[in-house]
Amino acid sequence: MQDCTKCKSFMQAYNLSEDHKPHLEAEKERILKAGGYVQCGRVNGSLNLARAIGDMELKQNKSLPAEKQIVTANPDINTVELCDDDDFLILACDGIWDCMSSQQLVDFVQEQLNTESKLSVVCERVFDKCLAPSAGGEGCDNMTMILVKFKKPCDFGPSTKEHTLPSDQQSETDQNPAEPESK
Repeated sequence: MQDCTKCKSFMQAYNLSEDHKPHLEAEKERILKAGGYVQCGRVNGSLNLARAIGDMELKQNKSLPAEKQIVTANPDINTVELCDDDDFLILACDGIWDCMSSQQLVDFVQEQLNTESKLSVVCERVFDKCLAPSAGGEGCDNMTMILVKFKKPCDFGPSTKEHTLPSDQQSETDQNPAEPESK
C-alpha cells in the first residue's frame, strides 16, 4: 500500500481501509443492538474484530439481516485511483497488522523485494517476522497475506531517442559532413 507521493528511496504507506475493531462506536453499537457485548476489546469476550467472513456462531440471529448481526461480513468499500508510482498492494489479516504498522510492513516488503522476486517468499518472510519478533518464536494468531506487485506502464509509442548507425553503415556524407558554402 503506497500513495502517489513516493520519494526515490522512501515509500509512504497509504491505508485503504480501517480495522473494524469492536471498540469503535459504530461497530460497538451494532454488536449491542444484535444482542452481543464488548468485553476487553473483544466481541462477546472472544473475537478481537467486529467483521469477519467466518465466525458463524456470531451470525445466528435469524430476525436480523447479515449486515446487522453481532459480527458481519459486510465490507466497507473504498475506491482509490492508482498512479504510476504505486508499486504494490498488501491485503492482510489482523495477525499481520497487530504485529506491524502499515509503514513498517511497507518498508519491510520493499526491502525484501530488493533481493527477492518471488512474492510468496516475501510473504513467508513477513510471517516469520510476525511469528518470531523476538528469539522466543512464540506467536498465537493466524496470518494471511496477499501481496500484489503492480507492473509499471510500458512506453509502446515511437522512441524519442536518436539512433546512430554503426560506423561501417554510415554514408560518406554522414562521416564527413560538407562545410556550409559561403556566399
